[in-house]
Amino acid sequence: FVIFQNQNLYFIYLILPLIPVMILNYKNKLFLGDSGSYLIAFLIAFFSIKIQIYEEKIYSDYIFLILLIPILDAARVMIERILKGYSIFKGDKNHLQHILINNYKYTKSLIIIICLYLIPYIGIFFKIDSLIIFFLIITAYSYLIYNR
Repeated sequence: FVIFQNQNLYFIYLILPLIPVMILNYKNKLFLGDSGSYLIAFLIAFFSIKIQIYEEKIYSDYIFLILLIPILDAARVMIERILKGYSIFKGDKNHLQHILINNYKYTKSLIIIICLYLIPYIGIFFKIDSLIIFFLIITAYSYLIYNR
């Protein structure tokens, strides 16, 4: 999405080396681990913010809409843990992906998650109002979580 928005080479330089890593990971020959995942997320966030500040081609509401699902999921899980008296730092199987995998098969859960994460990208691509995309994401997320 970011590459198409601003034709910036930062992300191409970041994504191209990851292709062999993904192939090796698929074949169980290489594993990035948490540190590798955090590094990639940091670099994507860093370059996104840099482009936003210096080139002003990606708007902040786009970034918010793209990050809305992880924010919603983390906030919901933390609130539920607090209400139940559990520590917010202790892991459980109450995140969106766990709920979907428990209710559907793995492949169908993966397709649902991909479709859910594509909502903001499709809306931004077709220049749909940000507020409409926001409510669409909230509605889809709520339906998936509370329709167990």
